[in-house]
Amino acid sequence: MQKHLTSMLRNINLRERWLNILLILLLVLLIAFANVSGQIPKPPANTVTLNATIYLPTATLQPILQSRVNQQIQSDNPGWVGSLIHPTVTKLTPQSHGLAMTLSQSLYPGSPQAIESSSLLQFSVLNSSTVQVSAQPMSGSLLSLNGPLAQIKLPEGHLNSISPTPHCGDSALAVKMGLPISTGQKQNAPQTNVGLPSEAIPRIPTQVANAYVEVPSSALSSLGHDIGSLPISDSLTAQNIDIGIQNNEITVRSAISLWQTGLVVGTSTMHIQPVVKNGNLLLHVKQTDASALFFTFSADSYNQQIEESLNQQMATALGGLFTVTTVAIGTADKHIPCMASDSLILIGTTDMLS
Repeated sequence: MQKHLTSMLRNINLRERWLNILLILLLVLLIAFANVSGQIPKPPANTVTLNATIYLPTATLQPILQSRVNQQIQSDNPGWVGSLIHPTVTKLTPQSHGLAMTLSQSLYPGSPQAIESSSLLQFSVLNSSTVQVSAQPMSGSLLSLNGPLAQIKLPEGHLNSISPTPHCGDSALAVKMGLPISTGQKQNAPQTNVGLPSEAIPRIPTQVANAYVEVPSSALSSLGHDIGSLPISDSLTAQNIDIGIQNNEITVRSAISLWQTGLVVGTSTMHIQPVVKNGNLLLHVKQTDASALFFTFSADSYNQQIEESLNQQMATALGGLFTVTTVAIGTADKHIPCMASDSLILIGTTDMLS
């Protein structure tokens, strides 16, 4: 019995020695590369794209289209004739090829002799930043609008497509956009103190309207692949980034390498909760777990640095288009049921149509 116990203790001591040797080797590597990391150039600034869909409800579009119709009526009927006509957009119905708009036209507000007509509004991509709105008469309608109605320029992002949403609850249109995100660091850029999420500066839009934004899990996954790498510290880099949605949070899994050497020394998993502050979407890093050799340990000391880096590079992508009031993960909104149940969902206001 004593011999068996002695053998077990000897094996345990041997295992501990090997682990200590491996840890010392890893520590030596970290110190060596940390000392030269200041001489290794930081990755240059790069721009990647986050694909998102902005849903515009009928209640949002109705007053905007009312303004456009008023302008068109005045343009088609200049002088005193145009001033007598009072058009009212009474109904918007999404269809497969556009929005069916019912228009009531009268010689004075509340006239019992109002004439109703219907036009089909069609939306197309004129270029990467401009939506063309055109109208054509619907069968049996008199005094319908016909021809180009308006051009709407988007202040930011790349317009990919715009389409009606006939089976999507309150939504009338889905605008698919690519939102640019800057990654890396600009060479020779001056260092500035980055504010914490609680210090985010609020946006003040000029003319707001309710809207919804959906960022699918597939778009987050593509974003992770496009980012390539993300600095964790002065000597460590996250690479082979895989972003996903799991258990109502964003997870970021990656390999950890010594800065720009490609030498992988471990892996990490970040658990991120999206939050809203002053109308901005921000990312709060709740927990970071790292694995090296045979060990898994907490790396929460890097959370604030990673959080600031993420919020500089990613979370402000919607800043020029959207003011966020609510954020949710993995729960489709009842008002816009066509959104996927595993998407990042934002509710708020937009001035993209002003």
